[in-house]
Amino acid sequence: MILKNESHLSKTIVVIAGPTASGKSVFAVEFAEKHNGVIINSDSVQVYKDLEILSSRPSSDALLKVPHKLYGFLDAHESCSAGLWRSLVLKEIQECYQQGKLPIIVGGTGLYLKILIEGLSPIPQVDENIRALARERAQNEGTQALYNELAELDPVIVTRLKPADSQRVVRAWEVMKSTGIPLSEWQRKCMISSNQQEKIFTNILLLPPREEVNLRADARLDNMLKSGALKEVENILKQNVDPASTIYKAIGLREFATYLKNQISLQEALTKAKIATHQYIKRQYTWFRTQFKADIILK
Repeated sequence: MILKNESHLSKTIVVIAGPTASGKSVFAVEFAEKHNGVIINSDSVQVYKDLEILSSRPSSDALLKVPHKLYGFLDAHESCSAGLWRSLVLKEIQECYQQGKLPIIVGGTGLYLKILIEGLSPIPQVDENIRALARERAQNEGTQALYNELAELDPVIVTRLKPADSQRVVRAWEVMKSTGIPLSEWQRKCMISSNQQEKIFTNILLLPPREEVNLRADARLDNMLKSGALKEVENILKQNVDPASTIYKAIGLREFATYLKNQISLQEALTKAKIATHQYIKRQYTWFRTQFKADIILK
């Protein structure tokens, strides 16, 4: 497999992406062994130390074969924002270069991959009075009113937003009103800055037939239960983690927690977890087909 800029690997980053249960972890280990690589996590759930089973973290055998970074380092109460992850992953990438190793980013969290490849928009200071006004208007007049104004103020950004996306619409409106610069322009500047880093990405996308991936995901959930997933969930419940916390994005956690609270049967919890997984996989397929520019697609 030919890498872009193979003669100058100090600028190369390989991204191995795909939906959950597509076989990324196994493929990544084989790839890393062949190319003297380090695997760096880009899954927003695999960062949690309390979710080894439910997040399907790489096996102990895989960890022995090649170095793995940014797996299982976060406590259940903590949150890993996209910005925090990007700052951590850039440090790991730099360490790879210093050690003469190839950084290999592996995962299926689209936002993480997007901000690594395209850059993270700088967050301009927003006047608190304008922020309060934006929220007040959104509540009293509806987000559509702010969206209509954005069509005049920042016509570029409205092509990326929907009127119902209240959080992003309010953000774009308050940035424009507070800084006098459209949010789309802030993003463009960040893109230029990111490109100037001269990082060269080779993006590999694993995209097997969705029906096949659904079956793999179902079998994996069954195996998780046999491997002690319920004990993981019970441990998180004992920590009194807020159900609104990021860790609860892990599919299966909420469903099995409901079972442990004696609100549904185990079979019902498993069925719900499988349905949620299928829905998540469907969203991932849509995102990767429309938002991810793959150099190589493996089916």
